[in-house]
Amino acid sequence: MKLITEKVFVTGATGLLGQMLLKKLQEKKCKLGVLLEPALKASCTFSSEIDVIVGDITQPESYRYYLKDCTCVIHIAALTQVYPRSNPLCFKINTEAVNGLAQEVLKNGIQRFIHIGSASSFGSGTKHRINNEGSEFNLKAYRMDYINSKYEAQNLLLKLYKEQQLPVIIINPTFMIGPYDRLPSSGKILKALLSGTLPGFTRGGRSFVYSGDVADAIINAMHLGRLGECYITGGHNISYQQFFKMACSLYQKPFRLIQIPLIFTKALGLMGSIWARITKKPPVLSFGVSLLAGKYQYYSSEKAQNELNYRITPLNTAIKESVDWMVENNVFTIK
Repeated sequence: MKLITEKVFVTGATGLLGQMLLKKLQEKKCKLGVLLEPALKASCTFSSEIDVIVGDITQPESYRYYLKDCTCVIHIAALTQVYPRSNPLCFKINTEAVNGLAQEVLKNGIQRFIHIGSASSFGSGTKHRINNEGSEFNLKAYRMDYINSKYEAQNLLLKLYKEQQLPVIIINPTFMIGPYDRLPSSGKILKALLSGTLPGFTRGGRSFVYSGDVADAIINAMHLGRLGECYITGGHNISYQQFFKMACSLYQKPFRLIQIPLIFTKALGLMGSIWARITKKPPVLSFGVSLLAGKYQYYSSEKAQNELNYRITPLNTAIKESVDWMVENNVFTIK
């Protein structure tokens, strides 16, 4: 089927996935419009070929005029903060605003709505049980509003597909790394490791994925895949120890980290959250995040590989692109 190229509306275009996606969509000669928060207007610049809609994802009236002749909407924007665990703003942005955007998609007869969810909406896999799109959500007990709000948004969209034929496909990335990570977000673990500030690692591991692979899956979902379906876009299921050793090896750094017992990790997380309440500053390690430490968050991407022509880039390439971009853009210095 021909790629939908007429007019594409993208939210969350300033992050590492959004920037990678825009680059690839421009190569496909798509006509692009991006939603930009007013607070970012002065600091973000885009190609003159891209339409910039200054607005708020929670206020459909600020962007709905642009959707009238769009053929595809790609929704990346989300509040990803995990501290504090209880944050009503997560549901406002990650769930309620998604519903508002979905309603606009329905009203305008848009051909395809690609929503970027999270692999955590299918729970947390283990070394012996790799989770997939059929796995049950088993993370609600951790009471992290970011995770729970993404799960609720996914359920809402699938319900709208069944009841109102919302033309939605959900892409569920695992832990992304790659270039354009300005904050940094996921890249801060590599920053901490290679700048010499990471004290150690816990047992457990993740599915690490190159952001460019996720961007490719999104583009493929514009003409492949089945409506009303979710697709996990994961990468390499490896332990934290293996991940850090690989990064150290790539940059010829000795691996000297020690494994920190989980009880100490949780104690540090508890103290971090208490101190954050006093100082009003986000902690380096919160109690909520420490509760997830030690888990093996492993996932299968077989469905995406079969139906979206999904391909997985070698992890060392992803690490190198992430670190090199951050160093070249003065995010940190390797020591």
